[in-house]
Amino acid sequence: MKFLKLQAILAAIMFLGMVSGVFAQDYNRQMQLLQNPELLRQLQNSSENTGQADFGSGVPSAENPVYQNTDNLVQQEKIIVEPNKKSETANSVVENYFNILTGDDLGLFGSDEFSQGQDNNLLFFNTVGRDYKLAPGDVLQINLRGFLEMDGVYKVSRNGTVTLPSLPPINVVGITTEGVERKVLELLTLGDASAAAYVSLDTGRLVAVQISGGVERPRTVAIPAYTPLSRVLAYVGGVSGTGSLRNINLISNDGFSQQIDFYDFLKNPLGGADPVISESSRIFVGDIGWTVAATGFVAGPGIYELPVGQNKIKVKNLMKLSATNMIPPGAVLEVLYFDQNGMASSRVVTLDDEISGGEALNVRFLNTRNTNIVAVTGAVVEPYEVSTNKSLSLTDLLKGGAVLKREAELSLAIVYGSGFAPYIMDINEVFSSTASLRKTVPAAPGFEIQENSTIYILSRAEYKNFIDSGGKQLIKMSNDQLTISDQQTGVGRRVDIE
Repeated sequence: MKFLKLQAILAAIMFLGMVSGVFAQDYNRQMQLLQNPELLRQLQNSSENTGQADFGSGVPSAENPVYQNTDNLVQQEKIIVEPNKKSETANSVVENYFNILTGDDLGLFGSDEFSQGQDNNLLFFNTVGRDYKLAPGDVLQINLRGFLEMDGVYKVSRNGTVTLPSLPPINVVGITTEGVERKVLELLTLGDASAAAYVSLDTGRLVAVQISGGVERPRTVAIPAYTPLSRVLAYVGGVSGTGSLRNINLISNDGFSQQIDFYDFLKNPLGGADPVISESSRIFVGDIGWTVAATGFVAGPGIYELPVGQNKIKVKNLMKLSATNMIPPGAVLEVLYFDQNGMASSRVVTLDDEISGGEALNVRFLNTRNTNIVAVTGAVVEPYEVSTNKSLSLTDLLKGGAVLKREAELSLAIVYGSGFAPYIMDINEVFSSTASLRKTVPAAPGFEIQENSTIYILSRAEYKNFIDSGGKQLIKMSNDQLTISDQQTGVGRRVDIE
């Protein structure tokens, strides 16, 4: 009996000695770590990044999860996918329908906005900002000044904390870098009133996003946190021909759902609604709703989706969607549609009328050209034409002589055109007669130039040749060339008309 009691006492003494040895060992280790902050930081980084289980303790444990961020994208190519540029595909059912109705190959408005390729290096424009909320995987650049001076980068651990030398772990989940600065300063200023802290984001984390519904290639992708929703859609090739730009649903991890109408983003000069993805989420693109088309004399011909739950739109609002702010005089607004028998029909409408889903607005405008003109050429600064629907005063037509060159001969101008014989006018007489009659007569009689005429102003050299030819002159027109010839000799000189 005494032997059993003695054996129990010895066992207890040995157990206490082992425990005290373990405590002493842990105490010595803690003192070493406090005296060597760099060793502490290396141990922390090693424990977070090795991804190996600790089997030495004899206690089963899972591998440490690795929170990915934009700093290791190159090494982790399978985690993130490159933006997928939308491939050339056959027209959708909606596009084929309006092609049959209008005869034009119209595209869905906004479908190309989110399907273009992009440079991976441009992904990270969104990861820096004062509103960025921290989470596991983010890496911070921290600079401390005062009694404790330190510069380094620290990764937010999987439990959401950052541990600095000589300071207790700091929980940073859900706060900004400014919030981390305040927390660090609160700890430092307890023993150092001159302490200063500077915290900035060094590397942003990645978040997983599941994209499904009406997109070209539904899939789950990893993107930098705070990437705008419009850029995320580029990673799946954009919205498909059956997908809606007015019914995009963003569902967060906590179940909060937000419906996005991207027409507001596309047409709003301030950018509209384009939320950023801050955590792992799900994006669901709904089916396309009622659509109408705009074609003809419009700035932005295309197919336009109506807001969710709406199957009609006013003509003036559709004109606004198509960026058409001008309707030329003489233009006709008509709606193209299929009647009950499937026959293509049309009806004339006004800006206040409505157009229903499945119909197309056609702004019909016949391009015309005013053929009633008066042309001025020859010894002028630059040949020109004046559109008119009535006769014009030669004085007004020549701008009082301002359009004439210095070498122009004012004694002679030749007027010719279709429907009448060419004739000669004395420009000096025109100017002097008009000046004398200006107060009583609007335009000097006999000096009116009818429409569809051409006035050729001779230069002094041409006029001298004309006088030197002697005799009565003949003026002929053939193939846009003016011929001045001597009636007696028949020798002619051609003047090309510009």
